[in-house]
Amino acid sequence: MTTYNDCIFFTIAGSSGKFSAGPQNIPDFIGGTFSDVEVLDPLPGVGEGKRLTGGNGVTENIIRHAHSALLTVCEENPTKRVFVVTSSYGGRVASHLLAGKAERKPKDDLSRYFVPDDLPPFSAPNFRGVISFGYPLCLDKNQGRETILQDLENSRIFFVAGSKDPMIKGLADVAAKMQATNSNHVLYQMIPSGGHNPLKATASKKRKANDDGDDETSSEDDSITNLQTKLTTFLNES
Repeated sequence: MTTYNDCIFFTIAGSSGKFSAGPQNIPDFIGGTFSDVEVLDPLPGVGEGKRLTGGNGVTENIIRHAHSALLTVCEENPTKRVFVVTSSYGGRVASHLLAGKAERKPKDDLSRYFVPDDLPPFSAPNFRGVISFGYPLCLDKNQGRETILQDLENSRIFFVAGSKDPMIKGLADVAAKMQATNSNHVLYQMIPSGGHNPLKATASKKRKANDDGDDETSSEDDSITNLQTKLTTFLNES
């Protein structure tokens, strides 16, 4: 078993406040162990147990909070490699963090993206990239979310998506465009039959297949094997 004692996973959950897929799964996938997991706290003043919500977009307050929290983790652990691992809306927070841009209303106005004063795109010597589960691109809603991803030319990001997830429509094409200019830093893995949590549906289907005595999961097994390989590469090449 490979031991990743020099890794920290800084997690940003989805708008439900729950981390349905992510760091707790990764050690099992790649057969490794990790030293620590940091979790992004709720916004100051929101209160314990409250959630980060995507209703108002990725606002300046959220970006500033995420930037401060992640920078603290990196600075307090200078010998560790720090990865951000996200679920759903957390992926949007991470991409805006790396782009150094926030959102303002109205949501249908593409000029809503702006650069907050004195808040550059996030960087730290030991920051190594983002692993994003169920990135909610929602391309069919014409919200312009792909424009932020196009700003991440020099960022390391690994998208994990479920084929049944309507929120990732267009993500494969956007990832391919990112790979064209940043081939060594952008990875994409589709999980057949996966939903917005790309891993949960696969696990459920496997249990049902086992209960029925069927073996209909070869494509899912292949995709999980590919995910294991890509995750190992993503972590080891950082």
